[in-house]
Amino acid sequence: ATLESDLAAERDQLSAMMASKEREIRLLRDQINEHMREYQDLLDIKVSLDLEIAAYRKLLEGEEERSVTVMLL
Repeated sequence: ATLESDLAAERDQLSAMMASKEREIRLLRDQINEHMREYQDLLDIKVSLDLEIAAYRKLLEGEEERSVTVMLL
């Protein structure tokens, strides 16, 4: 009976450890998903800002060309 009770106790301990690890894995997956959402949000903002910068750069280049043309006349 001692061997059986020892095995049962070990099984219970291992089951508790397994459940703890499964909770830890779930938590880490949730954190990864949250980080991925944050990363995607930041990437969307970056792309938006890059497009806005490109538009302003084009406007500035157009102004510079007009200024040079006016100076040459």
